[in-house]
Amino acid sequence: MPTRNANIDLSPTARWSPNGITVAGGHGDGCALNQLSTLEG
Repeated sequence: MPTRNANIDLSPTARWSPNGITVAGGHGDGCALNQLSTLEG
């Protein structure tokens, strides 16, 4: 799925942790409590 253009304002010194946990998604599209639907971003 192609990504859409988004205007995101990130600092040029922004950093991300190389380790983390998934807090949403991971179970495909759907309407269940452990799924995400109509993803946009």
